Amino acid sequence: MTEHTVNTPDPFLTQTCPACARNYFVPAHWHNVACPICQKAMLVPAAQTRKMPSVELIVKPSLDKATIDAQLARFCKGSAFPFPDFKPENLSQRLVLVNWPIWLTDGDLKGAWDARFGYDYQVESSREQMGNAGWSSQKVIKTRVKDEPRKGFIERHYDNVLSPALHNHQERLSQIGSYQLNQASPGKAEDIATGLTQIGTIAPSELEDFVKQELSKRAAQDCRLASDAQHIRNFTFNGDYNNLRWTQALLPMLASYYTDDKGNRHVVTINGQNGAVYGQRMASVKKAGLITGILLAVAIILVLILYFAEVDFFICSSVLLILAFIPLIRAAGWNNKEKNKRPPA
Repeated sequence: MTEHTVNTPDPFLTQTCPACARNYFVPAHWHNVACPICQKAMLVPAAQTRKMPSVELIVKPSLDKATIDAQLARFCKGSAFPFPDFKPENLSQRLVLVNWPIWLTDGDLKGAWDARFGYDYQVESSREQMGNAGWSSQKVIKTRVKDEPRKGFIERHYDNVLSPALHNHQERLSQIGSYQLNQASPGKAEDIATGLTQIGTIAPSELEDFVKQELSKRAAQDCRLASDAQHIRNFTFNGDYNNLRWTQALLPMLASYYTDDKGNRHVVTINGQNGAVYGQRMASVKKAGLITGILLAVAIILVLILYFAEVDFFICSSVLLILAFIPLIRAAGWNNKEKNKRPPA
């Protein structure tokens, strides 16, 4: 645990979303805040006030405005029949910073270990091959592994074992990508207060077994190195895990939204470190229907012209009428594809 670990003061309100049940720490001077991740309801005071866990590290957003605008423009480009509100500048203006948590655990490990390690060794052999000068021998060196048992005693302290604080942790990473914690800085209240902080859904008590397994894995690597081995075949630790201490690191996500023809909001999220953008890019059926109506009117006029010109118009009119419905078909197919994407986690 670093000396920079802070217990933040309480310039934050505990608020909840009635629609999705997500909870947030909201800066006290923020008012009338919509849930940034579902955009289906305004945040309201939570039934139970919570205290923010100690924040040891925070990854600050590292994207400048030009980078964000470029990423949003790339995201919006090529969308079929976009809603009038689906524009990069609108998404940029509505961005809200959401800091979301992961757990960091420090702990001590002390006890006996029993392992089977693999050791690389080289074997020299020869291979006969036929060349222009006849048969010749070629030296061949192969690397093989010899497994050997090892036992010992270990006493170690380990810092910052990572574990998820949200049940949808992995889903969110699959949507907007991973983060580099080596770019994190000590947690300070003034940095946390620049955005909303999502409250975790996984308690430390649910993660103890996972953290102990991770501590055991770190111990296994240390024992392998101490034994000058190259491979771990199996490793068993029999001892105690003591002084587990839990803090959090906060990761930056930017959230925005656009509205459809019915006024519904669709959320778009951005990884605040790598700039990856995620969201459903829904098509406007209203716009596609308008284009279809125009094409249909043009097709009918052409059919009438051909009819009065006494030209055989059956095939031509059929093609024109079919083509008129392409925008609606395209919009429906596009939306079916986008609906298969999970909403932002």
